[in-house]
Amino acid sequence: MAAVTILLTSDIHFAIERINPLISSSERFSTFKKIISLAKEHDIFLIVGDLVELPFACEELINEINKELQTLMDSGTEVFFLPGRSELCFDCRAKFSVDDIKTTGTLRTDDVIKSSKGNIFLYGTAPCNLNRTSLTRLPDKGFHIGMFYGDFDPNSEKKFSHCSISRSDIKNMNFDFYALGGCHIPRLFRIPEKILGACAGSPEACSIDETGERFVISMTVNSSKIVFIKRIPVNTISIQERTFDCSSIKSEMELADQLKEISNRDCINYIRLSGTRSFLITDSFRSEMTGFFRGLKIIDNTKRDLQVLLTEESEGDSLKARFYGTLKDRIIAGDSLLSEIIEKDKIAESFSTGGVLFCDS
Repeated sequence: MAAVTILLTSDIHFAIERINPLISSSERFSTFKKIISLAKEHDIFLIVGDLVELPFACEELINEINKELQTLMDSGTEVFFLPGRSELCFDCRAKFSVDDIKTTGTLRTDDVIKSSKGNIFLYGTAPCNLNRTSLTRLPDKGFHIGMFYGDFDPNSEKKFSHCSISRSDIKNMNFDFYALGGCHIPRLFRIPEKILGACAGSPEACSIDETGERFVISMTVNSSKIVFIKRIPVNTISIQERTFDCSSIKSEMELADQLKEISNRDCINYIRLSGTRSFLITDSFRSEMTGFFRGLKIIDNTKRDLQVLLTEESEGDSLKARFYGTLKDRIIAGDSLLSEIIEKDKIAESFSTGGVLFCDS
């Protein structure tokens, strides 16, 4: 068997900007064109799930996707597509179906397709069929790839669940490689002396939590074995993640000014606040930060001093708020013993918020 090159992607989520405008349609399409350009250097291009949010797709988008895929196939690259939930779970609401997407082959219900690029066998089943798959390896010599929309758990003994492939499933199907979609985090699965599977992750972020570089996976198969594999970054827009220490900050406006200074306005920013915070964060801070960056999410992991803790936690009408309100009133009234106990036990400093402080995306 001659060497065969394969490019793997998943979870592009065209038209997701209709419900999450974090990244524009043109930017997501720019990333797709990068992927298509890379795919032209490969024999086979695999798309594993969630290419398009079909309920929100328009005819122009489908035509543009098909134009790129057709150009790719005309160049000699085979395109195999396994639909995900975004394509199959809303068929009744969508103007289009997976049949409108042009490919060399689309796998849906326990399908098997043999590539013309050598003895490469592709197996796939739709997400709704994952818990009753009857896929098993054919006796033919070659490299056998399972395409699944779901997670990978080789340490589990459980049989197929709706979204997980277990050790017993791997044993029963006995494929050489498992190409996975549906998970936006890139992952590589290994067993001793063998790469067993991979999830490319979303090549362009679908939420502000998907930080850092985004990838496709390129691999070369020779003599029914993977002889080369690597991740290739492709994203057009990056989400920068950083931690910011609040210990030396005196006010919320000083925090706002410093965040503006250190963060890239043209990127999407994911900030984690750390250290000890001795100032309140109010709606003035949120108003100051709204619309300044292309996208901004702030997670507050600070430890608050006693006054900040009591003030922030006493807001609202919950039982917790009433408790902290009463505690605050007792201390203001001069309960020095209570204040001393709190300070001695470092209750305030150990009370880390750990929640979303701000999200503008």
